[in-house]
Amino acid sequence: MRRTRVTAVVGAVVMALGSALVLVGGGGGGASASAPNGVEKLTADQIISKMRAAAGAASSVHVTSRGGSTTDFVMGKDAADGTITTVLGTLEVVRVGHESYFKADRAYWTKSIGVSRAALFADKYVKQSAALTAGEGSSTDLVVFFGGSLRTSGSVSKEAVTKVRGLRVITVADNEDNTLFYVALDGPPLPVEIKRPSYTEDYMDWDKAVTVPTPAPADIVDPDKTAAG
Repeated sequence: MRRTRVTAVVGAVVMALGSALVLVGGGGGGASASAPNGVEKLTADQIISKMRAAAGAASSVHVTSRGGSTTDFVMGKDAADGTITTVLGTLEVVRVGHESYFKADRAYWTKSIGVSRAALFADKYVKQSAALTAGEGSSTDLVVFFGGSLRTSGSVSKEAVTKVRGLRVITVADNEDNTLFYVALDGPPLPVEIKRPSYTEDYMDWDKAVTVPTPAPADIVDPDKTAAG
């Protein structure tokens, strides 16, 4: 097993993370105490546009997803921290500035890269390569994340006003892939929940400070600098 296998596994995890986040249920972020925004009077396309603009102006968000793999992430402009749980186990993902790290236990790495190599990475932060951080690994970057999570696949239509987690929302349906966007009707028209055919995402705790410490050097492993086994 060579180090390129480890790097490939990390790359696969990064791409899976991007899919899972597109990665983080709970409170509503206080929108219910805000004034009505009136977006239910707009067309479906206008509501989606307003939702994207409101999300794009945010400094941070807490997102959870369920269905298949599950994720729980807090993402800010300069930091992110969270977990993704798959059949392999639970992986912690940390981003501080432009540096990203993954951490998992021995069982996770044994399933990923084999027992002989798992001890090198178990319970350590595996540093993500610069190339992946700039590419697929930017999934925890707010701009990249919203570019995927708030996408539509076809025409959209305005549906019913309802409540999600106690918050008033307007429902907008994607007519091609049956995704439902639940957009807040009080305060900024932010996404409250997005229900896709295979998974559901909940959005909350907007614009709260995100502070993530950099892992200690002794706890970091760089797969590109690890000797081949």
